[in-house]
Amino acid sequence: MPKIKQSLQTIFSNKQTFWIALYAFCSWTPILIFAELWGVPFTAQRFSLSTQNASALITTIWVALAVLSPLLGYFSNRFNRRCIFLQTTALFGLITSLLLIFMPLNSTAFIIFTLSGIGIAGSGQILTFALVRDINPPTVTATAIAFNNLAVVVGGLLLHPIVGLLLRNYGHPSMVNHAPIYSVHDYQIAFLFIPVCYLTGWISSRWKIKETYCRSIDETV
Repeated sequence: MPKIKQSLQTIFSNKQTFWIALYAFCSWTPILIFAELWGVPFTAQRFSLSTQNASALITTIWVALAVLSPLLGYFSNRFNRRCIFLQTTALFGLITSLLLIFMPLNSTAFIIFTLSGIGIAGSGQILTFALVRDINPPTVTATAIAFNNLAVVVGGLLLHPIVGLLLRNYGHPSMVNHAPIYSVHDYQIAFLFIPVCYLTGWISSRWKIKETYCRSIDETV
C-alpha cells in the first residue's frame, strides 16, 4: 500500500498527467456514448434508416478506430511527435461530429465519412498511454497507465445517465409499441457534449499538453 501511495504521489505531482487524462476522457467518451449506445437510434432517425442499416453503418466507427489506432502509434514514433496527432484527430472529430449531428446532408458517402471521423478522433486516445509513459519514471509507469485508463472509461459512467436524463427531461418522444422514439432535435440537444469534448481535447493538446518527442524521462528512483 505505501508503494502504491508513493506511485500516485509521483504521477499526480506532474500536472501533465491530468491534461493527458483529460484528452483521453474527451477523445473516448463520444465512442462510449455514441458508438456503443445512442448512435444506432440517432442514425436511424437522422437518416431515415432501418435499425439494421443504421447498425451496419455504426460499424464504420469501429473499423476506422481499429485501422487508425496502430497507424497513429507507428507514425507518432516514426516522426517523434505526439501532440500534432492529438490535435489533428481532435480537430477532425470536432468537424465531423458537427456535420453528423447538425448538417442537413443525407448521402451514404457523407454518413460514412462523418462516422469514420468519430472513429478517427477516438483513436487519438491510444497516444495518451504513450504520453503518460513518456512523462513518468519507469517505476510508476503501470500506475500512470492505470490512471489514464480510468480517465478513458469513466466517460461512459458519467455521461450515459446524463444523455438519458437530457432525452427524458427535454425530449418530446413519440411512443411506438410503448417505446419512446426521440426526434432528431432531441438527440441534437443531448449530443451537444460530443463536439464540446473534441474542442476541449483540441485545446488541451494545443496549449496544455507538452510535446515529449517520444523520449521517456530517466529513471530517478
